[in-house]
Amino acid sequence: MIIHLRKLILFLSLFFGFVPSTQPISQNAVYAGTFGTGLGVGLLSYKIAGKSLIVGAIAAAGSGFIAYQILSQFTAEGRLARARVKFDYMSRSYFSSHEFDSEELFFNAVQEVYVLSDLPLMTAYNDLAYYIAQGYEALSLLDAAKSESNFDLNIIQQCDVLIPRIHRALSLMTESVKRIRSSSEYIKQVKIYKEMQAAKEKLAVQQQLANSQNQIAHAQTQMAHAQMHQAYNR
Repeated sequence: MIIHLRKLILFLSLFFGFVPSTQPISQNAVYAGTFGTGLGVGLLSYKIAGKSLIVGAIAAAGSGFIAYQILSQFTAEGRLARARVKFDYMSRSYFSSHEFDSEELFFNAVQEVYVLSDLPLMTAYNDLAYYIAQGYEALSLLDAAKSESNFDLNIIQQCDVLIPRIHRALSLMTESVKRIRSSSEYIKQVKIYKEMQAAKEKLAVQQQLANSQNQIAHAQTQMAHAQMHQAYNR
């Protein structure tokens, strides 16, 4: 049984380790990989479980589903779908779809969107930086999807629709980041944040030191009790 388990682990590690993260995979290759993984894991599980058809079938179905989900990400369709998810995520930002005619309007919007934040400009900056990174990842996925589409017009058209929308959102958010960075209030908030972090780290060290001292005191008390108990028993 141990030998079969080792074979199962080796099979899965070799298979999924072979899957390329950047190279295109055709849909037929996805189906073949799904079938092969399900069949291989199913047979090994069948042997491990003492030739149980139920266990083999469940293992085959489960491993095949996992293989399909993983391999599908590396097809043109999969890359397009992942790009769409990233675009939808970055579109949550209010600043991905709004322009501001003045600095006053922009900073008022920041205050409204981040009204619950003690450091609204810094929070906005960090959020925008993350959304911008998602946008560039989406563009990279769309470029890959187009090059791997085998001239599939449907995929190419969907990519061509998304790409300018992402560029537009990135342009607006990049402008927002520039405005925030040029603000003296942002620099003040960064300084406050660093001071707060330093205070938290100092407090954590003090708490750790206090806990260590308490543990030492507790150990000394336990040792004293043990010595008293031994002396009493004599």
